[in-house]
Amino acid sequence: MSIRDISIIEQLVKFKLNHGLDLDKSICSDFEKKTRHKNLIFSSGIDFIYEFFNLEKKFHNEFFIKTIQLLGKNDTINKFFVRVADKGIN
Repeated sequence: MSIRDISIIEQLVKFKLNHGLDLDKSICSDFEKKTRHKNLIFSSGIDFIYEFFNLEKKFHNEFFIKTIQLLGKNDTINKFFVRVADKGIN
């Protein structure tokens, strides 16, 4: 997520410089418009995983343990999560 954000800031700075625009605080609002939804989805996913594992600790249920093992072995699901982490949903 951080590397993606740095890349977006770099693109915004290059755009402004290439068009003779000032580098001012408008970059911050442009950056927020481009990344807020992606970062919200990513952070919500992290919160979901955190709550999921807290629930597993609380109940120590075999269902949770088996689900985690199954998800960890599924290449398609793992690739999806990596793609979302790198690029966002879009």
